[in-house]
Amino acid sequence: MALDNNRSELRRIWTIAWPASISFLLFTALNLVDMKWIGFLGTEPVAAVSLCGNIISVIFGLTGILYTGTLALIARFIGAKDDSSSANSLAHALFLGGLLGVILAVGGWLGTPALIGFFQLEPQVHDYAVIYMRLIFIFFMVISCSTPLWSAFMAAGDTRTPLMLSVVVVLVNAVLDPVFIFDRGEMLVGFFGWGVVGAALATLISETMGTGILFALMFTRRFPAARPRFSSLEPREMWRILKIGIPASIAMISRPLSTVILQKILAMFGSGPLAGFGIGLRWIGLNWIFFGGMGVAVSALTGQYLGSKEPERADRMVRKGLVVGLIFQCLSSFIYFVYAPELVAFMEDSRGTVEAGAAFMRWVSVSFFFSSLGGIAGAAMAGAGDTRPVMVISILANWILKLPLAWALALPFGMGVNGIWQAMFYSLVFEGAAMLYWYRKGTWKTKKV
Repeated sequence: MALDNNRSELRRIWTIAWPASISFLLFTALNLVDMKWIGFLGTEPVAAVSLCGNIISVIFGLTGILYTGTLALIARFIGAKDDSSSANSLAHALFLGGLLGVILAVGGWLGTPALIGFFQLEPQVHDYAVIYMRLIFIFFMVISCSTPLWSAFMAAGDTRTPLMLSVVVVLVNAVLDPVFIFDRGEMLVGFFGWGVVGAALATLISETMGTGILFALMFTRRFPAARPRFSSLEPREMWRILKIGIPASIAMISRPLSTVILQKILAMFGSGPLAGFGIGLRWIGLNWIFFGGMGVAVSALTGQYLGSKEPERADRMVRKGLVVGLIFQCLSSFIYFVYAPELVAFMEDSRGTVEAGAAFMRWVSVSFFFSSLGGIAGAAMAGAGDTRPVMVISILANWILKLPLAWALALPFGMGVNGIWQAMFYSLVFEGAAMLYWYRKGTWKTKKV
């Protein structure tokens, strides 16, 4: 009987995780393809887009306010079979999404020059980064509006419908990229010749189309949760979402925001390390494809089990996820460590870029044995709505440990770029180990939402 239960839990995890992982794979592959196309334009465009990549990760963290809060609540209500509360929460989340989207678009467009100016980049890199980032802020207005609907699908365990939508978005983006980036006669399909601007526009157009389809699905039978009711908006219900989502968002932002600050130190060593870092980040993003899918499954199932008053079943499910994660990480880290130079050179093969990017990937590949498994534990706590410990651990790892240590190792101790990589390694190890420790305390099992 125990063996059957084990198989049942693993099957539920896998059923939710694999479509989510493939969705993440598609978007990660798209980022790699974007970088490959932009790599043909030279080191300066690559450096600009690499810098913006970490800023984009910070903004994605802001959408975690909506994603985590909505997912935790709707998963609980699905487990408790409470459609009325589910519909009410989703309506408030959509309102908050629209509000956040407008703030990001307007504030981001106006504030981009000051934001990029903070890094004191080379003039050409600066100009590329400003126009690219402004268009991406408009893209995030679209993302904020659609995030609550993505959360509803994930909370219900329906990751196949978002996968099909992701396929459409990625294919449209992949077709538009070379057409917009290159001029006529270049790369066979070039037409407009807009460079990095074209890459940003391709992303904006494809994602806007995807969001439109997602809202249309809300009025069909494919929508897996109760449809939102917009009869009235209550501050108390909005605060219920924010109370869970804000700590989760701060945790999501801490690492990429501290990395953005870290890039100011990295920029002192030239465009090569900056470009190598950006390429390395995109390659190691493939590692998070699997763990992103696992995180979605663990969060959704944890919320559902707690909603149906089965905390011990949730715990057993998470532990099985950790074992599967460890097996996968052994293979992933081996590939990154051994083939790091070749992976970086595939994108941009200048010596400075390859040396810096390969060293970064090797340090981080070892730290994944802690950070990836800690991510699964953090996903369980997020699904339970217990997001404050995750926030505190993330702040300690990234702001109290990583940034001061990176500055000290790189400059006063004279270790240069390698000192930055080592600081990131220690930060990731601490963050993952602390997350696993807090998960084992078990306070998430009794969290009220």
